[in-house]
Amino acid sequence: MTRAISILLVVGVLAAQTDPAAEGLSRFNAGDYRGAAESFRVALKTADQPLARIYLALSRAATGECVGVADQLFSEFNSNQGDLRRAAGLGFVQCAQAKDNSVAAYPVLEQLRAEFPGQADVLYLAARFHMRAWNDVLYDLYQKAPASYRVNQISGEVFEMQG
Repeated sequence: MTRAISILLVVGVLAAQTDPAAEGLSRFNAGDYRGAAESFRVALKTADQPLARIYLALSRAATGECVGVADQLFSEFNSNQGDLRRAAGLGFVQCAQAKDNSVAAYPVLEQLRAEFPGQADVLYLAARFHMRAWNDVLYDLYQKAPASYRVNQISGEVFEMQG
């Protein structure tokens, strides 16, 4: 009986090793985005899998191809559910921000926050998004109204937070 279980385990391990999508996820999680992209391309040649489509786009985005995959990530965000929807949405928001397109990113980010309110990656991205907006507006304030009461007020608040 133990021999049969051992054989099944070996077969299962070999099957996982030859599954291009599983290999792609492993490479993606290890930070090998180019290798992951190639594995997902191979997986998509055998079957159209939403996971492989989304993670191929995410792999391409991670290697600097956001312009080429942002529309696909948005489409995948709108046509999937659960973790795949979340992954596509996070990728789209990051790509939109990289293109300085906060107008497109914001509604998707708010949908992510509504659907995944306690998810760390969503909260982290939302914090970065709002911090960037805060910095941009403060820069404008300091550039356009440097002698205003509001500049003095915000400077005082910043100094107060710093102790």
